[in-house]
Amino acid sequence: MQQYQQKVWELPCYLFHQGRNFRAYEFLGAHPYNRNGEKGICFRVWAPRAKKVSLVGDFNDWQPQATPMKQIQGQGIWEVCIADLPQYALYKYAVETDKGDILFKADPFAFYSETQGGTASKYYHPDEPYAWKDDSYLQWRRSRNPYASPMNIYEVHLGSWKQKKDGTAFTYRE
Repeated sequence: MQQYQQKVWELPCYLFHQGRNFRAYEFLGAHPYNRNGEKGICFRVWAPRAKKVSLVGDFNDWQPQATPMKQIQGQGIWEVCIADLPQYALYKYAVETDKGDILFKADPFAFYSETQGGTASKYYHPDEPYAWKDDSYLQWRRSRNPYASPMNIYEVHLGSWKQKKDGTAFTYRE
């Protein structure tokens, strides 16, 4: 089994360290797996200077010693595979520094996170990929020359654009 795992890690790790893994989100973060009939979730994070890394969350009472991660290929990528978690289970990585401090870090590759006030990542994996319904728009866009048309660029983060008097964010409906 070790040989199989090494092959799984080899190319994504190599490309990641070369700065050319343009799909690192498919390798790092939390992903369901099925190896030899064993099912669960693999968590991977890049923490090259960490002394130790562990997975913590509401499933193990946020205890750093409960779910230690192992460094794969000695290149700063840590991994642990655990049994199934429910969608939206809270988690973080507990990173031990060379000085012995433990820092709780959110997953930079998480698909979901807590909302304002919370900083944990949430495990989420869709059962099926999202089915886009924008064929008519894509067809319209192909028939236009974007270099011959005016363009506006807006960026609005709704959580910070407007807030209630007490400082909390409005919901989308509000």
